[in-house]
Amino acid sequence: MLLGVIYSRLFHQDIAIFLPYVAMGLIAWGFFAGTVTEACSTFGENAGIIRQIRLPYTIYAMRVIWRSFIVFLHNVVLIVPISRSFSGSVLQPFWCCQGCRSSFSTRSGCRS
Repeated sequence: MLLGVIYSRLFHQDIAIFLPYVAMGLIAWGFFAGTVTEACSTFGENAGIIRQIRLPYTIYAMRVIWRSFIVFLHNVVLIVPISRSFSGSVLQPFWCCQGCRSSFSTRSGCRS
């Protein structure tokens, strides 16, 4: 949350609109980085099991992805309260951050 405050001031953005996007970006990056980091060591960590039980290697890779996805789902739950408390709606459409330019200005839910 502190990063959202810092970045909103640094980029001269309204925190109510900017913070939910920063939070979602950090959660998505956490999923990607965690999955890649764990995937690099999945076969080394499971070497004992691989030697004892004959299973397809994809099972070990899918275990890592599934575990990271479960953590991702737990973190995505935080987006709704963050978005509600700051902007009053759950992740406004991207054109609302652009000052409602062009033909999107007539869409409902767009607040500039």
